[in-house]
Amino acid sequence: MNDNSELWYLYKDDVLLGTFENCESDWPWLSCTFVSTAAFDQYRALFEREATHLEKVGADEILEMYADQITQAGLRLVPADPIREVEDYILHISGSEGWFRIIWVGH
Repeated sequence: MNDNSELWYLYKDDVLLGTFENCESDWPWLSCTFVSTAAFDQYRALFEREATHLEKVGADEILEMYADQITQAGLRLVPADPIREVEDYILHISGSEGWFRIIWVGH
């Protein structure tokens, strides 16, 4: 399936930071190829630190610490076919790989 339902976008306000393409579901996670724009560069270090710590320590200890920082950055995850609005998400980006889980509004 290479339709728009497999495309996700990462925004800061109205600025596109990157696109998640070729997403595959491994419930509850979506694993994708992440294609960044130049605007993502200011957030790259945050995600690189998170990925490094994730490899060393493991998910449980890292999730809370970095989830707050990512949320405070005001980044939005938007599906290409936005039938519903994303309420919350957990997002990891490491190089050209991205994986995330979403919580839809109303769930």
